[in-house]
Amino acid sequence: MAGIDLRTLLHHGGTEADWQNLGLWPGTHESQPDYAGACRALALRVGTAANIQPDDRVLSIACGTGEELDLWRSAFGAGTAIGLEPDAGACEVAARRGRSVIHGGLAQAPTASFQRVLCVDAAYHISPRQDFLCTAHRALLPDGMLAFTDLVVDRPMDTPMRAAARACRIDPRELVSTDATIGCIRAAGFEEVRCERLDDAVLDGFRRFAGRQSQRIGAQRFHPAWWPAAVTAALVMPAIKRGLGYALFSARTAASAERTALSSNGIPG
Repeated sequence: MAGIDLRTLLHHGGTEADWQNLGLWPGTHESQPDYAGACRALALRVGTAANIQPDDRVLSIACGTGEELDLWRSAFGAGTAIGLEPDAGACEVAARRGRSVIHGGLAQAPTASFQRVLCVDAAYHISPRQDFLCTAHRALLPDGMLAFTDLVVDRPMDTPMRAAARACRIDPRELVSTDATIGCIRAAGFEEVRCERLDDAVLDGFRRFAGRQSQRIGAQRFHPAWWPAAVTAALVMPAIKRGLGYALFSARTAASAERTALSSNGIPG
């Protein structure tokens, strides 16, 4: 079982691709896509929420290997699609695929350069979250759009929930309610904030997929590479019962004159 990694196991038996997110899954009574299809569906939903237009300049924060960059160009006609990713290995894969991905963290994000900033299934790994939102705001041109998915909680975090978050490499302090997240988005200078809950389609959908995939990969499900997916799937239902949810947020930056006024009053412009 040498050379096995999580990406290989997630895509086993399906379309070969670089995708690695929780995916957007149809209901249990519909035909199920393969893993790549579900990941693609989630990235399409985020792109739709951002209302990507032909020739838009698009930035994907924490993009991994940047598979979504190709998708947004082909599906929406984005003119320029650039990724930002702190993992050097993922950036090397992106470069081999011909994708434009900047190696670095939030500090390396270009400013005032994009009509759209997106983040697919990665915001909950960025801490502090407010830095992510302010970086996105600075990267956007006036009247630009932000869209991202995030974990939310509908009740105060208890000890098991905090432990589960840490097991998934998530800072429990960053898991807040939908209303609190909307408040943070507005505090970063955005307006017209919208939220769509995707709890079942993403969280429970990934749990169902992981169960099927464990059977498909056979003995390889005992390989350490599979453990992150197995642990995530095992924690989904207990976490949902304790108030965990999954949401798609979108928001807009102010038009030029409004943005100038906000900046003069000390609000990020």
